Amino acid sequence: MKHMKSMAILFLSILLVMGCSDFLVEDISDERVNLKSPFDGLETYSNDISFWWDSLQWVDKYELQVVHPSFDSIAFVDVAVTLDGTIYDANLEDGTYEWTVIAKNSAYQAYSDTFSFTILEDSIGAADELILSTPVDGWLSNETGTTFSWNAISGYDGYRWQLASPDFSSPNNIEAEHFTTGNAYTFNVPNGEYMWRVQAQKDNELLNSEERSMTIDTEPPTTPSDLNPANSDTISLPYDFEWNPSFDAVMDSIHISSDSLFASFIIKEETNVGSYEVPSLTPGNFYFWRVKSMDEVDNESSFSTVEKFYVE
Repeated sequence: MKHMKSMAILFLSILLVMGCSDFLVEDISDERVNLKSPFDGLETYSNDISFWWDSLQWVDKYELQVVHPSFDSIAFVDVAVTLDGTIYDANLEDGTYEWTVIAKNSAYQAYSDTFSFTILEDSIGAADELILSTPVDGWLSNETGTTFSWNAISGYDGYRWQLASPDFSSPNNIEAEHFTTGNAYTFNVPNGEYMWRVQAQKDNELLNSEERSMTIDTEPPTTPSDLNPANSDTISLPYDFEWNPSFDAVMDSIHISSDSLFASFIIKEETNVGSYEVPSLTPGNFYFWRVKSMDEVDNESSFSTVEKFYVE
């Protein structure tokens, strides 16, 4: 009898956990998927397009949608795939397209903007013009795996991709190069500032592309410090929470909880660097808070120390 009672309790516990599973899923509905390539407004002669975007936390799948000519006037759905990763290669016909990405977990969805791009029809004037596609000039990213692409030109034997730091003013500045017969190449670019270009080769003839700049930054910002209120402070609300952010931070994230382990949040907000006004909390209680910084390519610092404060 005791055994049957224990089994019943276990069964009910499992049902309770399963019923509460939606409450344990992170709400990503306020997040945005950051599209990387092809950039909005791209015009290219290449029919080989690499779609890629930034990853989000707490996401299980990404749905990529590509249509032409636009989502407002769909003539054809060219791509509709669900992916685990954040890169997808497609070969598309000449024309104008729009694309978007939806990030999903088991309970919520997050959306991207809608970007447009155009694949131009090759013409006589463009036949001998080597045009770079991705990444764009001034590219800034925290992802080292970068796909470089350009338009294909008939009559040439292949293409020599080159990466230089800081520029191509000297042959000694060339950090990496690769010969390929295709019109794309993926390379793990280390941290740093670079220029890149492509040369089309035919016998002894070279056709140069433009040169584009790019920066790879995977270094996280420094950890915020000097939090106010500090540990064991007593405050009255409203109160300006302040801290010393990282020098390269563009945004901070503040967390306030009644739990020192932050299993749940009373406040979890992205805010201007260095301060956040808390309008109200329940008086007569202790709370815990922490903060972290993000830079312009979404590198995140580690969390600050956790400070405990009392609201009178």
